[in-house]
Amino acid sequence: MPACRSCSSTSSGRAIDYQRAERAARRVIELEPDRVTGYHALAQVLADRREHRAIVDALAPAIARLEGKEDARALVALRASIGVAYLQLREFDAGIAAIDRARRDGGGDPALDALRVQARLESDRVEEALDDRDRGAARRPASQRLLGLEAETRLRRGERDKAFSLYQQAIDADASDVDTHIAFAGLLLEAKEFKRAETVLTAARARFPSETSIPFQLGAVFEEQARYEDAERAFRDALLIDPKHAPTLNYLGYMLAEHSRKLRRGREAAARSRRSRSLPTALYLDSLGWALFQARRLRSRQDLPDARRAISRPRNSVIQDHVGDLLFATSDRAGAGRGLGGARSTAMRPIDRASRHRAEDREGAA
Repeated sequence: MPACRSCSSTSSGRAIDYQRAERAARRVIELEPDRVTGYHALAQVLADRREHRAIVDALAPAIARLEGKEDARALVALRASIGVAYLQLREFDAGIAAIDRARRDGGGDPALDALRVQARLESDRVEEALDDRDRGAARRPASQRLLGLEAETRLRRGERDKAFSLYQQAIDADASDVDTHIAFAGLLLEAKEFKRAETVLTAARARFPSETSIPFQLGAVFEEQARYEDAERAFRDALLIDPKHAPTLNYLGYMLAEHSRKLRRGREAAARSRRSRSLPTALYLDSLGWALFQARRLRSRQDLPDARRAISRPRNSVIQDHVGDLLFATSDRAGAGRGLGGARSTAMRPIDRASRHRAEDREGAA
């Protein structure tokens, strides 16, 4: 999915007990197997943890079971959830089919219009995405989400100036929406227009001084340019606003570890992101484990019990690749093989450790 460009309550630093939430959802399913409530709660927990295959495994039989027992509209959220999970797994035809069915049953929900466009965009069906965007905008011309999707689509078509002008016009018309500034900067970052992204975020920072996501995104812009000192300062500015902002802590910890800079601080930041319990488990375990590896602090498998858990979460090829390196360093050749094998089986393109982890981290901020 596109890197998310704004922060919501998931990244607010509050502790989330995912295991307890999952147990509660599964208990509701046991008590009411023919109602959508428990399945919907379970899908939300698994989505927060980026366990996309688990969503498919849970919802596919649930939807089949509930068809005919629940009204079609009651299944819309489940179809949308499984559709998004399929997209994340790059099973695009299945994702588009589920999202299209959700949209048909959803009675013109504008959020489903946007999701339908995004599904086409994710599968590189750019012209279809633009056509769907036009139909959605005809019903809801003021939709910021559709504006963002059109900008991404224009960028994919090589229409850079048109893509950028869509956001600039929106900001010129109404500069009071912080999400528009952040989304524009995110698009510029995707286009590698770093200086312009920095300009947009610097102006937004003056307008919205208490918004954590602005220095967080600015740090990402600097880090993409290998301006690590500037990136660290921006991330620390974000932590001055919210000391428990888990995406910032995780990104900072990983950056310092990846480039073998200030490894003690990297370990501390990654450990703090773990304590916040508001990020998917595999992300912070990977950052913490990688910081330990870079610091050459591994002596045996027992030195890394947490990072080994990431091997059971084959959702991210970078994490799997890291686990393989970590276990190889501790002489666990069999575990290393599983980790590296998982990396290659989950990667749909060559592994780019830094950029793939950064994309996941920015997504974790959403």
